[in-house]
Amino acid sequence: MKNLLCCVLALSFFLVEADKESLRRASFKTFEDHFKNGAHNPEFDHLAILGSKRTEEEFDELEPEESKARLAKLIPKMDLDKDGKLCLPELQSWVFNSYKSLDNEEAKDEFKSADADENGKITWDEYLKKVYSYTTKDFDEMKKRSAEEMKAIERMIDEDKEKFNVADLDKDGALTIQEFPAFVHPHDYEYMHELEIKHALKDHDKNKDGKIDLSEYRTESSGQDDKTERLAEEAKFKDYDVDKNGLLDTKEMKAWILPNTMQNAKEEAEHLINEADLDHDQLLTEKEYLLLFPFLPSPPPTFLFFSIFSSSI
Repeated sequence: MKNLLCCVLALSFFLVEADKESLRRASFKTFEDHFKNGAHNPEFDHLAILGSKRTEEEFDELEPEESKARLAKLIPKMDLDKDGKLCLPELQSWVFNSYKSLDNEEAKDEFKSADADENGKITWDEYLKKVYSYTTKDFDEMKKRSAEEMKAIERMIDEDKEKFNVADLDKDGALTIQEFPAFVHPHDYEYMHELEIKHALKDHDKNKDGKIDLSEYRTESSGQDDKTERLAEEAKFKDYDVDKNGLLDTKEMKAWILPNTMQNAKEEAEHLINEADLDHDQLLTEKEYLLLFPFLPSPPPTFLFFSIFSSSI
């Protein structure tokens, strides 16, 4: 019976780990995610302008002419200087707001799901029960007698509790809808950064020297046998290693662990312009902008699919 319990708990851990990793990756929206393993991800562009997964689903159901009409209406909203063309700063601003909108949408969905008593606040007990299926008492008892293989889930819960406490700005033991986004998307909130770096060190700093070397930087899931991916990892590590001493200190880790949303928005905007700028003037006219769209419910994966920012529909 004890072995069966451990197996059940282990399975729960892997399911929770996968779900949390999926949320983390979705919230980071890095340029590496755009071209994962060298393959272009069209949904990245779609959501980068849409700013809402729900609106994305709605948009995919529209007739081509309706899609085109809605897209045309966006141009004046994106064109901040009203010159009839879209420049890099205008697209960057739009994409940045889309990323923020996506994070807020995810946070609101998570909040609604976890607020069991629907009182507008989430206590630690509510979150623990919703995400991990434990009560506080159950978790405390598990920590007293759990097997060694369950230490990982204990650490994950303990780290979430730390993060919960930092996000709880008024220290009332609960998170409001205003506080919860920092808990779900800590990379967007400066006061959460120190704790995120601390947790990253705990995960990666195997020799406990307070810094990250190249071997620690590489994840177990990375393609160690893939030379191209290995070289790309090494190049990225060198970019983060500002003082070129072969180690990432906590300051250098920030660019790795806590991606710059504005910089990511700029890289995405540059990509969109490169895809549609037929005359190479680094501006998008209305004609060029509309050429980005296939106006089909299910566009071919090799064709850039561009969508719209939900708040402007």
